[in-house]
Amino acid sequence: MRASAPVPSSSRHLEGACDSAIIERHQTNSFDVAVTELNGWRGDMEDAHLIHVRDDIGVFGVFDGHGGKDCSKFVARRLGEILHQEGVPEDDATWEKLCIKIDQEFLNLAVSSGTTATICVVRKPKKSGEKHKLHVINAGDSRTLLGKANGCIFDGGGTDKGLTRDHKPDDPVERKRIEKAGGRVRGNRVDAGRCGLSVSRGFGDLQAKQTGGPGPDNRPVTCIPEQYHFECDETDFVLLVCDGVSEGTFSNAEVVQLVAENLKKSKDGGHAARFVCLEAIKQGSSDNITCMIVQLQGRTVELNSGSEASGKTVEFIPGSISRICNANFRRAYTFMAAKANFTLAQAVAKRCEVIQEELKNAPRDLRQEADMLVSPVWLAEAGVPWDGVEKIAKALKKAGLSRQHNSVSCSAAAGKMVNTNRDLVNLVF
Repeated sequence: MRASAPVPSSSRHLEGACDSAIIERHQTNSFDVAVTELNGWRGDMEDAHLIHVRDDIGVFGVFDGHGGKDCSKFVARRLGEILHQEGVPEDDATWEKLCIKIDQEFLNLAVSSGTTATICVVRKPKKSGEKHKLHVINAGDSRTLLGKANGCIFDGGGTDKGLTRDHKPDDPVERKRIEKAGGRVRGNRVDAGRCGLSVSRGFGDLQAKQTGGPGPDNRPVTCIPEQYHFECDETDFVLLVCDGVSEGTFSNAEVVQLVAENLKKSKDGGHAARFVCLEAIKQGSSDNITCMIVQLQGRTVELNSGSEASGKTVEFIPGSISRICNANFRRAYTFMAAKANFTLAQAVAKRCEVIQEELKNAPRDLRQEADMLVSPVWLAEAGVPWDGVEKIAKALKKAGLSRQHNSVSCSAAAGKMVNTNRDLVNLVF
């Protein structure tokens, strides 16, 4: 692994990265899929994803929103609805028409946000000994990668050996297309319609689609995806990641190697995806981070004929609370907890249990945070309601982290909070 890279101060939306993780797992007879998402340095989560499984066909997608989360959520939802109603398109032309249809539906809403999209259709072999068929559909700078069980990356000829090519304005092919459509490239961004985008293909972005035309293929920013076809073995795995994974110093080959190493220890793709997201932060990512791992060997799951993925579970792993006194950080932390139906107090209480295990591996790095967790007064001043402090105290005792010299009665902590932090508590809770 490369050395950790510093995060530019201009991109730090929070005082520190919010590394709480939401892990979603889908297990079927054909596929074992897991996706992990982290807020990272951002105050909100603008990524979305899609997992659609029908018998021996799976459609998997990661959508990296910008300018808000409306477009990414819309595209993921509408694509899922259409696949459910009409089935999976068989060829490139039908997929292109589908992308144009969904893009126009969103543009008609006159909402300003946009999103990239990387999608992989996996078709299981019909006969023993045949290969899996991959159909990759990509618009923007999210990526699809193919990894081997031995940790090697399959070189798909795309950006950094990926299966996809980043659609960046300074790419010679993209620059030529942008300028032909009436746009310009300035500072590695699309200068069209009073907007400056760092990607040249994607959904939404209404302002960047006002010039050129008349068709969507002649706009400075186009929803027309590039499509690719590959084959792979059942022991391989497919990765779909947003650019939050790759924007730092984390190479595609390193991502694949890290996943393979963790899958050797455990077949749990959810935790392997989480390790990718955490490593991306260490290597300089300043964005939301999403990593999806598709293992092609399914789990034994009872499914009705033609039904979609069952066995869905959602796990929440709360991250460090060391900067929770900062209002913006606390808001982001609370947001991620709420996505898993946790309150802030419940999230911090669960963090007590998580840190007990993590202290075994990195005691020096986590000791300061552990000291914070065992101080009810500190928790109260951080905005945790006094009844929440009581819950956390019980979790501390259960986790074996409570220390006599740091113990303060919950009632005293509650009194201090009420006297000094009433406005903060009302604001956040």
